[in-house]
Amino acid sequence: MDNLFLHFIENYGNIGIFLLIFIENLFPPIPSEAILGIGGFFISQTQLSFVSVLLSATLGSILGAIALYYIGRYINSPRIRNIFLGEGKLLRLGNDKLSKIKKIYVKHQKVSVFLLRMVPIFRSIISIPAGMFRMNFLEFILLTSLGSLIWNGIIIYAGMYLGENWAFIEKIMKNYTYLIVIVVALILMVYLYKRRKENKNSDKKIQD
Repeated sequence: MDNLFLHFIENYGNIGIFLLIFIENLFPPIPSEAILGIGGFFISQTQLSFVSVLLSATLGSILGAIALYYIGRYINSPRIRNIFLGEGKLLRLGNDKLSKIKKIYVKHQKVSVFLLRMVPIFRSIISIPAGMFRMNFLEFILLTSLGSLIWNGIIIYAGMYLGENWAFIEKIMKNYTYLIVIVVALILMVYLYKRRKENKNSDKKIQD
């Protein structure tokens, strides 16, 4: 599959990156790390620029997320469920995974939409509960854009730095996905702790 990405981006440049990342959002098993790493590699070898590759990838991420957001909004439709949900279906998303991501979203909402854009697999799926629970669309776009911009920028830069060894990025992601989840969870805990502390302080001021 990596060779397919390599040839596609070589032939179509930024448009190829945009299309592949858009498709990757709709089919989470496709590794975004390979696409972005190859994009970074081509920056060091061709006339592609970091900014153009980053914007192409981020636009693909946003449009893919919007598609999943609207799938989430109409997820209760039997037709939508039959097409997208279940083992072997387009999203390869079973009820267990959907329940887990729904719980994360309900508990953390805005923070989860932003932070989980930087976690493999979850970065796509989080858009579905955002649509199911009718998250404000502009907020969804803003948080998705920021999270995608950061994630895409890091992986593209790594691809630039590694050059012909860009495939090493995919190996790191496979081996350290759990580490990424733990780091994101820690960031989330720190955020929630600070927010709770601020709320307590504001309550004390009101009482005083």
